Amino acid sequence: MNEQQFKTRTKQLALRVITWLELTVESGLIPTEKLVSLMQETNEILVMTVASIKTLRGKQTSFHSQNPKSNLQNELSTNVKSQIQNPKSKI
Repeated sequence: MNEQQFKTRTKQLALRVITWLELTVESGLIPTEKLVSLMQETNEILVMTVASIKTLRGKQTSFHSQNPKSNLQNELSTNVKSQIQNPKSKI
């Protein structure tokens, strides 16, 4: 499986999980309140997956457009700490 197939498959699987969770709730098999947190977490995973795919696409474009003779570093070679804070993190 190449990288593109992996990205596509990951997104498809996340969407499939969301669909099955919604069908489970709509059919009444499991009460909504028991699946709310699981559905939220699945949506968060999907959002992260899509964001990762977009980031990878941007990095591939930046990498290929870099001048190999340049002494300047591009955004791929810098290690910048994310400004996003996870309120549940113990760090």
